[in-house]
Amino acid sequence: MLLASWALASPGNVDYNALQNFAFNGLIDGAMATKQVIESFYGHARTTLTGTVALKVAGKKFPEVFDGIAAAAPAINWSSFFFSSTFPQQVLSELTQNGLKRFPHECEFLSLRTAAIAACDANGGPVDGLISDMASCKFDARSMIGSPSNCSSSGAPSVISEAAAMAMNALWQGAQTSDGSFLWYPHGYQTDPTAFYGTLDNTCSDNGTCVPERNTLFTHWIKYFVKKDPDFDLNNMTRQDFVRAFNAGTRDYNSIIDTDYPDLREFRAAGGKLLTYHGLADQSIPYGGTGDYYDRVSALDPALRDFYRYFEVPGAAHCEAGQGGVPTGLFSALVDWVENGIAPETLIARNAEDKERLLCQYPKKAVFTGDSANYTAADFVCQ
Repeated sequence: MLLASWALASPGNVDYNALQNFAFNGLIDGAMATKQVIESFYGHARTTLTGTVALKVAGKKFPEVFDGIAAAAPAINWSSFFFSSTFPQQVLSELTQNGLKRFPHECEFLSLRTAAIAACDANGGPVDGLISDMASCKFDARSMIGSPSNCSSSGAPSVISEAAAMAMNALWQGAQTSDGSFLWYPHGYQTDPTAFYGTLDNTCSDNGTCVPERNTLFTHWIKYFVKKDPDFDLNNMTRQDFVRAFNAGTRDYNSIIDTDYPDLREFRAAGGKLLTYHGLADQSIPYGGTGDYYDRVSALDPALRDFYRYFEVPGAAHCEAGQGGVPTGLFSALVDWVENGIAPETLIARNAEDKERLLCQYPKKAVFTGDSANYTAADFVCQ
């Protein structure tokens, strides 16, 4: 996605024109061309947009272009979420700099994830392998240090290490300074850190030796755009280095590529409708950034439900079902809202096992009232 072939105009110099084309010029050019085709065929152009860059259109750039926007797991806090998603690897790098000899095995991470789900499964929902209420989950990975790792891989460790626990706590607590101050939001306890575009990828040999495989989705941004050096070694960063780079990314690029501008009055005045959801098990983009954005829009416009609705989805991964399923009929709901004025009060998520659960408008949560063994979306109420 972010490759050296276009990121740097010359050594140490970002190609800002190319970045702006990537960030929004390409989007608006494509949108306008599409509208012209639609209008030439149908005689009018009522258009909707889906995608993680959709909020660039709704906010400060092009608020009148689209009638409706469906934004799933929106990448609105670009630089911040890249840093937060690489933070667990940063913690392991610091441990290595201080003498860590063995990188944790991926099965340790998965064992800790399983333990967290078991500890918080029943919080506000059915006991079905999903964490329904992420805010009430306070699981500490350190409580599992020395516990069986449940690893079946050849050469894998028999118990969970302190390093694995610290890495998973970093995932669940979000990017922080050395004194624990907040930098950015965490991933959910249900997140699979070893999944595609995950945060704790590694490669392990048959003898159990593992080496980190940093996700280039996150590292290319830091190397090419923030540090402006494709050879920069993230494994040598101290926490102070990390914090400085985090702040530099926000300072230098927020106005270009971030899409978290909270003043949507022009979008609302144009009659636009915005429908968003984010999976609570998203392995790439921390869901808290989407809730934070909704809260900031709400602070400026308390009546935002007239044009903006957001749903959190337990167990959903990044733009895919994961264990929890994704909203069914999302685009149909948006079209119904735009064309018929029928706003979606709730949505329904369905997983691979055809289990349905009710999704409620943020900040409300779906509270379970039925039987864990056999439930439908009707067994939830929004509170």
